[in-house]
Amino acid sequence: MNTELKQYNTCSLESKTNSTWENSQDSIMLWCKYALEIEAGECPLFTENFGNKIRDILTRNISVAEKQAELKKEIENRLLRNEYILNVKFLSFFMQQDKVNIKIEVETIYTKTEIEFNA
Repeated sequence: MNTELKQYNTCSLESKTNSTWENSQDSIMLWCKYALEIEAGECPLFTENFGNKIRDILTRNISVAEKQAELKKEIENRLLRNEYILNVKFLSFFMQQDKVNIKIEVETIYTKTEIEFNA
């Protein structure tokens, strides 16, 4: 068993062979899913800081290039609000009309994971 430790603030977390690591990574990925699927202000359980403005950007009367730039900025900003997410990298970005298909790599304090998102 790999006993290499990763330090983050005051927490010591065992490497990914530990089930705690897997549960923590799964929790972050679930948070990402909700952050990308829930519109800001849509659910009264969450504050305005949670969720996104993706639908708003897709319905704006701006060029495709402007929409793409705004969407990338919005997604990156929303995900990086989570202190456990270190970096967001766009792997693919496809827009057609008011639909978007995005594949991103999310680097967390634990590992890197790919997420595919459709809106």
